[in-house]
Amino acid sequence: MPEINRILGERAIVLGAGIAGLAAAGVASSYFREVIVVERDKLPAQPQSRPGVPQGQQIHNLLRFGINAFEHIFPGFQDRLTTQGGVKADYGKDMRVFTGGVWHPQRDFGLITYFQSRPLLEHTIRMALQERPNVIMRDGLTFESFSTAGSGAIDGAICRAPGGAEELLQADMVFDCMGRGSHTSEVLGKAGYGEVETQRIGIQMVYATAFFKKSPEQQGRQDGFLIANNFPDTRFGAILPIEDEGYLCTIGGQFSEHPPRDMAGFMAFTRALAQPEIYEMIKDLEVMQPVKAYRLPQAFWHRYDRLANFPEGFLPLGDSVAGYNPALGQGMSMATKYAMILDQCLARRAREGGGLKNLYTEYLPQIAQEANSAWESAIPINLAHPEAIGERPADLMQRLLFMKGLGLLSLEDEEVHRLVLHVRHFLTPPSALLREDIVTRAMALAV
Repeated sequence: MPEINRILGERAIVLGAGIAGLAAAGVASSYFREVIVVERDKLPAQPQSRPGVPQGQQIHNLLRFGINAFEHIFPGFQDRLTTQGGVKADYGKDMRVFTGGVWHPQRDFGLITYFQSRPLLEHTIRMALQERPNVIMRDGLTFESFSTAGSGAIDGAICRAPGGAEELLQADMVFDCMGRGSHTSEVLGKAGYGEVETQRIGIQMVYATAFFKKSPEQQGRQDGFLIANNFPDTRFGAILPIEDEGYLCTIGGQFSEHPPRDMAGFMAFTRALAQPEIYEMIKDLEVMQPVKAYRLPQAFWHRYDRLANFPEGFLPLGDSVAGYNPALGQGMSMATKYAMILDQCLARRAREGGGLKNLYTEYLPQIAQEANSAWESAIPINLAHPEAIGERPADLMQRLLFMKGLGLLSLEDEEVHRLVLHVRHFLTPPSALLREDIVTRAMALAV
């Protein structure tokens, strides 16, 4: 239970029990007497994929910022993850990366990460959350609409169990963590709060994943591989060691270069990647799970921060705010960024007073700043291909050249390489790469 002097409300409702929802519920449990997590799926007692996370069988890697965030929300999180079977690795040393047409050097930067399946990650966090006595998990319950007070504030959620009657859950705060499937932006527009502006980039990505059993010789290995596309080819591949001595292998492409969904086609696509390492690792392995594919037509960002008539009692988190290109691995860790901002906002109000009124005026500008940083950093990758649909900035070619030169500079300069990885893992802001000396050297290598 939260400390008495930290309580800001009687009840919070979290819509969705994915990564964003678990993070939000963990934060909210320190500031509300009761937290109810509403999830449409029946939540499994063991690490299992579920319908509400259709991309859940693909590779998911929590960046270092996300690991730190969950360690803050649930102390002991990393120990829990390794106990459950997560593979502890040093990203700079154990992750082999081929991008820009070259292999990047393996360097020990002490950047510890964990490799595991998405179901195991969710299960580990969910078990930690369920230990909180003021958290109630209401699975098998579908959110239908918001309840609103006469003032226009959102004061609850109307839900329904399969075959059951409507149930009103009243709350002081409702958090939308329903992910890419959230329709809140449209719901708010129809309810008279105004149209939510949305930025979109058509990326037309399809990726597919298969689960393999390691050979006896591979058991205990903690190294992974990433083979990025070599423009204009959009095909890429990655393989990570996960729990139960397995390998999770994801391949993907954009526009006309989609991976096949049968195993023979999967192997042929993998063999045709820019480098043979992933294919050589899996060609003789036992397949433990058939190929699962996922289609992602666009990246998007709902600009809730620009909505003039934003409702009291409501905040969005995770992919309900923005859905990024999964090839960049930003999604889950961005959800934890929003959760940490929420924690900071609530902690300040618990400390200084003010309650929950106008909480969105503090929260939305801060998450917009973080979303913008991630969105802008992905522009060169998202819009490089001529078939990508979106507004191209005037300096796109300069950004592409800088990205190319930065990669080349990382090969020869260990400190720049360290900085690039820290930016990629959200430990350092991207502006750190815009130092005059770095820009000058990178651009000289790019041309």
